[in-house]
Amino acid sequence: MFSRNSATDRFFGLKAFAVFLLAVLFFSWGTGNTSLWDIDEPIYAQSLKDQIAQHNLVVPTFNARLMPDKPALNYWLMWTGVKMLGMNSWGLRIGSAVVGALLILYLIMALRRLYGENIALISGLLTATALHSTVIFRGATPDPLLILTVTIALLSYLRAYLFPDIRNRELLIAYAAMAFATLDKGPIGFLLPGLIIVLFLLLRRDLSFLWREGRLALGVPIFLIITLPWYLAVGVETHWAWDRAFIFKQNIGRFSDSMQGHRGPWVYYLLSTFLGMLPWSIFLPQTFRDIWASRQHFLHRQPKTLFLLVWGTAWIGFFTLSATKLPNYVWEAYPPLFILLAAYFEKVRAGASRPARWGLVLSLGVLFLILLSLIIFAGWIVPRVEPRLPNMVEIGVPYLLAAGIAGALLWHQRWAQAWVTLGIGGVALTALLVFVIIPPFNGVKPSREMGQRIAALQGQQPYRQRQMCIRDSLIGWLPGNGFSRIFCSMPGVATCPFTICRRWRSCQRYSVQNRFISSARKTPLPQSVPPCPQHTSSRPSCCAMRSITTKTSPCCRLARARKILTMPSRLTNISKICGDGVRPITAFIG
Repeated sequence: MFSRNSATDRFFGLKAFAVFLLAVLFFSWGTGNTSLWDIDEPIYAQSLKDQIAQHNLVVPTFNARLMPDKPALNYWLMWTGVKMLGMNSWGLRIGSAVVGALLILYLIMALRRLYGENIALISGLLTATALHSTVIFRGATPDPLLILTVTIALLSYLRAYLFPDIRNRELLIAYAAMAFATLDKGPIGFLLPGLIIVLFLLLRRDLSFLWREGRLALGVPIFLIITLPWYLAVGVETHWAWDRAFIFKQNIGRFSDSMQGHRGPWVYYLLSTFLGMLPWSIFLPQTFRDIWASRQHFLHRQPKTLFLLVWGTAWIGFFTLSATKLPNYVWEAYPPLFILLAAYFEKVRAGASRPARWGLVLSLGVLFLILLSLIIFAGWIVPRVEPRLPNMVEIGVPYLLAAGIAGALLWHQRWAQAWVTLGIGGVALTALLVFVIIPPFNGVKPSREMGQRIAALQGQQPYRQRQMCIRDSLIGWLPGNGFSRIFCSMPGVATCPFTICRRWRSCQRYSVQNRFISSARKTPLPQSVPPCPQHTSSRPSCCAMRSITTKTSPCCRLARARKILTMPSRLTNISKICGDGVRPITAFIG
């Protein structure tokens, strides 16, 4: 990354490495304070546990069935953490924390030549202290790896386009990064970066760069060498069943139809991006206004800015067209926006631009109002709706104080001090979430209580495998507080079979959000299921497995017979059949 071997380079490298170490500490502190969050983290954790038990890290499985949700790279990352720190929340999440820190390090090193040392460092710090960074780099999910690899791929391609002396190296890095992105989340890892690159070259009227200088003759073989071995291996081992399900259901299906109830309006990602980039997103209007002022020579004289705008716009626009929507899907659009913000901040600090003080103070006023609303919602509305949840009235205090102080500093044009104040507010909010607000949630997680009960029944016995048929109405779905009530008894077995509860229902439509079940009908208990010895007409006293949050599609059918396999000593997985396939309900106790 260094352009020359000098004392200045070494000093900058030391600063970047120091920021990297601080980022590792920042993303990893308190990571093991909470158990895994339903539903994604426990699913990936159990899938990894199944693969370890089967001594097979090639085929992702869940409850001894194929799990075609994501490819293998994230499982390998989690496996590395588990080997180092054990099968617990800390071991499963540490990989994401390190990946987040690597993202910060790469941004600082790659942007130095593109924008200079100050903008490079500011970009890294903005990325680290954003609100969504606190969430996404503390989860055992595939998103952090995709963010890192996509960022490396696109910035390396931009560096190759602008700097002929490092073109070969940067292009090979870009192609390799796209390959690893494809190993992490599938075709999106090369299709969207490729689309962004093509759009950029089209706007520059330089599409011939792809075959003239793009080194496709080297890049394509590198991409295939990295990706094909695993995709071929999993295809051969599963007779191509995993590959077909992954492509047609998890990729095409997610784009054409919403899954697991994850849908939203067309403004969904505009709102989620603004909230996820807090507190820095409040300055995006000033940043875009500054870019608009130089629009006359934009396409040909500012290729860096054009590339970043195409990157952010194309990524958000693509997923806006998708039927399935989640905030994590557009995090890859954050780095270009943070870079543009950092360039604007440095421009203001250097005196090259003089923003209106009232505009900046108005932006901080918007932040102040958002956080005031959050305090009211978390401190008064949530406790009324869910009394079991802890009071979170203090959640907006760090940003609230930072916004007030930063507003006064901006009014006196003390730019650097104002931005440092907002950054400190971001760090303070993370500390508050990690050490004060989030840990009490462990005590009210229904899945945790469920897992603890199973662990108590299992004791020190070795894992057992038990098969049983699940027929219509075998699982009781009772509305109430947005939870699906699942009860079981029969102590003394490794896997507690489902037994009768107050009502057995088969539902055609189930809504967690609206908290009701429609088209429900009572059906008799299947004769093959042993009755609960303490069952009464009311809620049985033996029903120890209580509420467990579930995210399902609107069309949920408990239809044909299925098997439920193994519930290890500290892990249980209960599957139900939905309109879009098997949906797991998982409780993982770390």
